[in-house]
Amino acid sequence: MCALGILAATVRADDPVIEVPGSLPTLIAPIPELQATWEGGALDLANYFGLPGVTGPIYQVETSLGSFNIEMLADDAPNTVANFTAYVDAGHYQNLLIHRSAPGFVIQTGGYKATLPPQSVTSFGAINNEFGISNTRGTLAMAKLGGDPNSATNQWFVNLANNSANLDNQNGGFTVFARVLGTGMSVPDAIAAVPIYNAGSPFDSLPLRNMQPNQSQVELQNFVAVTRVRAATVMPFGGTAPAVMTFRVVNPAPTRAIVSITDDSYLLVSHVKARTSIRLIATDTQGNELETTVILSPPTLEGGVAVDAGFDVSGFGWDVPALRLVGLPPGVTFDANTQQLVGYPQKAGTFAARAIVSLPDGGTRTEYFLMKVGTLPSWLGGSYDLTMERSAAVGNGLGGAVSLKVLANGIASGRLNLPGLSLPFRGQTKRLSDTEAELTVNFAASAKLAEALTLTLTLANDGTATGFVTGLSGSAAVSGWKRTWNAKTHPLDDGRYGRTNLLIDLSTGAWAEGDDRVPQGTGWAMIKT
Repeated sequence: MCALGILAATVRADDPVIEVPGSLPTLIAPIPELQATWEGGALDLANYFGLPGVTGPIYQVETSLGSFNIEMLADDAPNTVANFTAYVDAGHYQNLLIHRSAPGFVIQTGGYKATLPPQSVTSFGAINNEFGISNTRGTLAMAKLGGDPNSATNQWFVNLANNSANLDNQNGGFTVFARVLGTGMSVPDAIAAVPIYNAGSPFDSLPLRNMQPNQSQVELQNFVAVTRVRAATVMPFGGTAPAVMTFRVVNPAPTRAIVSITDDSYLLVSHVKARTSIRLIATDTQGNELETTVILSPPTLEGGVAVDAGFDVSGFGWDVPALRLVGLPPGVTFDANTQQLVGYPQKAGTFAARAIVSLPDGGTRTEYFLMKVGTLPSWLGGSYDLTMERSAAVGNGLGGAVSLKVLANGIASGRLNLPGLSLPFRGQTKRLSDTEAELTVNFAASAKLAEALTLTLTLANDGTATGFVTGLSGSAAVSGWKRTWNAKTHPLDDGRYGRTNLLIDLSTGAWAEGDDRVPQGTGWAMIKT
């Protein structure tokens, strides 16, 4: 090349800014808690990350000073985009010389190879002008000859500033066909900061790097080049195309889970032993990061105190039978023959359970799962008082009473009081729904109890308790209320507040005449509300 003369230029140091909203790594949907067995689970990150402001094809421009991504604006300049991509596909946009740098205005390339001497890039011919988008900072536009709007061929430039007042209003307007994504303008800005030399037209504004004092001849290493332009994807999909985003994870302790990311953007999780979290980080070409937390857990069963735990553990997808389970909540056992959980949890909390499963080769391995047990609802726990109707079938027609207390573990205890007999009991309440539970207690015949009896009760969320005491000859109904009065479920109107006097009539004939086990006579009772 000819002798060089350095050009004085004022280089504007622009802070990298986002020219296209929505072109940075973005979480486009919340990531759910990922449950995985020992064999593992997978999460397609393409469903959760993206560039919501980008809809057109993406290309990556690799230069001597770094890479940046561009979005092609095919809807606005279809022929110009097709022209650009034709040069890319033909390999003509490899090892391009950035032959013009005008800080605060443009950097230009596409016409020459970064060779010594520079060779012209083969031209596919001129294309028609498609001006429509303004030449603002971060846009790419086609260069052309003065006075000929339809003379663009292979040269293009990046607008370093808002050049709309100049470039939109001359020579038919310069056709914008792409825009720089994210903070990618940091690369063109860096190129614009390289010293500029005059090597004679058309290289009279040539950026050159690492020029030494008294160096008069340009070497290849001094060129600022576009090394390659190629199609890109938003995120890796397992091919050779570059991606705008890449991912990495900060793993939890290996004692809790093993996590990796595949080359096609799947988050793989296996060996999950306990609920834990990982840091998932998406990074774009310019190093912008988006970090989010992903919760990992073994398969999880949801239940509650006094709720049937019945579940077939083969539904976890282990594909092999379980030999035994440990770590289950109190009240729950495992039937290896049916692979079913059996019983009713008696304690609230999250239980980390383990299953020893049998392998085809005769060995075993450990699988993990969680059981989340909710607390007993407040409407069910507490004390109840019930009366039994007079029935010839039970209690010699003298009636009776039931006192009952349901504990926080769902266990009920109390007494069935019959004439001359008080029978203690203990049993498991069973929640049938969010509004109803049942209790069944059997009393075996004994020296004091002539026949076996069964007490069945239904407890409702409105505080009512109803049921039957059943013997060989029939049943007697029982009914009552939870002992704690609830103003919401059993409101009192104004007329019922204060003191109320009641007449008690237990005179002979009103109950069992002459039965000394039943109080006789009349009296008064005062109730205060």
